[in-house]
Amino acid sequence: MVEHESSSRPRGTPRTPSAVQQGLEIGLRLVGLLAAALLLWWTAQVLLVLFAAAFLAVFFHGLGMALHRRSSFSYPFSLVFALLTIFFVLVIAGLLVGPAVADQAGNLSQELPKAWNQLLTDVKSWPGGNSVVSGVQQAINNSKDSNMQSAVKFAGLTLHGFGGLIFAVVIGIFLAAQPDLYRSGFLSLFPPRRRARMAEVLDELGFTLWWWLMGQLATMASVGILIGIGLTVLGVKLSGTLGLIAAILSFIPSLGPFISVIPAIMMGLTVSPTMAIKVALLYLAVQTLEANVITPLIQRRAISLPPAFVLGSELLMGLLLGGAGLAFATPLAAVILVLVNMLYIQDHLHDRGYLPSQERARVKGKAKSGKENGERE
Repeated sequence: MVEHESSSRPRGTPRTPSAVQQGLEIGLRLVGLLAAALLLWWTAQVLLVLFAAAFLAVFFHGLGMALHRRSSFSYPFSLVFALLTIFFVLVIAGLLVGPAVADQAGNLSQELPKAWNQLLTDVKSWPGGNSVVSGVQQAINNSKDSNMQSAVKFAGLTLHGFGGLIFAVVIGIFLAAQPDLYRSGFLSLFPPRRRARMAEVLDELGFTLWWWLMGQLATMASVGILIGIGLTVLGVKLSGTLGLIAAILSFIPSLGPFISVIPAIMMGLTVSPTMAIKVALLYLAVQTLEANVITPLIQRRAISLPPAFVLGSELLMGLLLGGAGLAFATPLAAVILVLVNMLYIQDHLHDRGYLPSQERARVKGKAKSGKENGERE
């Protein structure tokens, strides 16, 4: 009977999988996804270090190529010259500015508790302020043990993060020194018919990370200078350190400005509540200027990302990996955006999608055509 049924089925007709086979396939896929998720969770710190290394490699390679294209030097010599320049600039800046920044940072750590006490005193003068202050103090006293544990954990993470940073820098230098070797090795993992497309993906990722970093560095410098000058004009102490904090935290586009304003407002409270309001208005004005003038001007040559996508990635990475994840959340979001657009929207859905290189070329071409029209007129 079985042989008769099998012989009656026409040759070439695909056999329909049974319900058991379909269930096994679905189960195996779910197990594979779960195993991949667990592996990703366990190796998240290592993967973040590797991503930081690739990010730094793009930066080092971009500097070396920029010098190589504008001079007669070879690429290896240009890369070494760029790395030595970065090293000596950091050393000279540390020798010239480091002592003043360290002194101001020490003063800041002494002034912030005074500002906190001043804030509590001001709150007590409000109607019902005593109950609010007593509730806050009780909550602080109840959380002393957990705060100590968090401080110990933070110290461990800081040491771990410093070691990871060293590994990222060293790996980044090796990647930038022989980019073709690692590029060809990575492409060899794919079938020959897919290598050309994956090479395009790598080029787009390098382009995106490089121009995002250039735009972010320009924004950081602008925000730091404006905040430092504004606080100096207002007469707020330690304006240089606060401006440096604002510049560094601007590397985190969405959450960084909100974090950097807290110590500045606390310092303003040491003078008066009115000064704290002026400081808050200064930060608001600088961020408004940055969002509406500075960033649009920079993004004509750099890369822009959807704000909601950036904020969501920062919240997720900060929750999963802490401060290090928060710092690299935006460039990681840019990488994910490129991968989704090229490998899913373009290759699978056969749609145009959105690529930073195409958008920059469109804006650049539009600006060029506008300039040509202006010259004709």
